[in-house]
Amino acid sequence: MSGKSLNEPKRVVDKSLDEDQWGLVTWVQDSIKEGNLKHIIDPDIRNEISPKSLKEFVKIAERCLHISPKQRPTIAEVLFSLESVLALQEKFNNSLQSASRTIFGRMVDMLQFTSTRENSGTYF
Repeated sequence: MSGKSLNEPKRVVDKSLDEDQWGLVTWVQDSIKEGNLKHIIDPDIRNEISPKSLKEFVKIAERCLHISPKQRPTIAEVLFSLESVLALQEKFNNSLQSASRTIFGRMVDMLQFTSTRENSGTYF
């Protein structure tokens, strides 16, 4: 073990960011106000999240960051909301897969079929 206690407080600061972005809460709130919603999403999934899911995710974040603690959601409410956003995202992902199978997928299948026929010397 490194000698650090699990109870030791951790800073919510990413020193790789600009200094004005060090405060996570302020940075998220500012990003939302400025309409830079995609900046608060992990870059590894940024292009995979549906716009609708992103908006719902932002609503959850805003509620969690409410200035009045009594107005913030409970962890159960956050969990329920995140599960709803996940279902929305899965629906979006499924619709993309269906579209790919119905349009792009058919084109790929046609190209593979043409390529196979040409390589086999058999023409119809």
